[in-house]
Amino acid sequence: MKIAVLGAGSWGTALGQVLNENGHDVCLWHLEPDFVDTINQSHVHPFLPGVQLNHALQFTSSLEEICEYGELLLSAVPSQVVRLVLDKFPEHWDKPIVSVSKGIENNTGMRMSEVIAETLHLNPEEIVILSGP
Repeated sequence: MKIAVLGAGSWGTALGQVLNENGHDVCLWHLEPDFVDTINQSHVHPFLPGVQLNHALQFTSSLEEICEYGELLLSAVPSQVVRLVLDKFPEHWDKPIVSVSKGIENNTGMRMSEVIAETLHLNPEEIVILSGP
């Protein structure tokens, strides 16, 4: 399966690495092009010291590319920017979404499933949430 990961911080990248190790094609999005270029060249993430990233992992700073990539979207951006980033997505989103973003939206108190549902006009019951301790 081709999986798009929205957010290439330590959490999104660690999950992307595991998904790739389990046979999935993975492309991760990060806002900063220089950060993306560095990771694509070095295969090392500054927030994951000692971890050599799989060479098959792809990183991009293009939201258009990440929207078109894959069959599933894994949202791993910080909760306070989920709405801001998803506002730039296509109007009719039809791919499954798994959210691993932690917390609630400060100004609304909404859970991430509610923010995603409202922003992309989806049923919140169709959004998968993965959380941990």
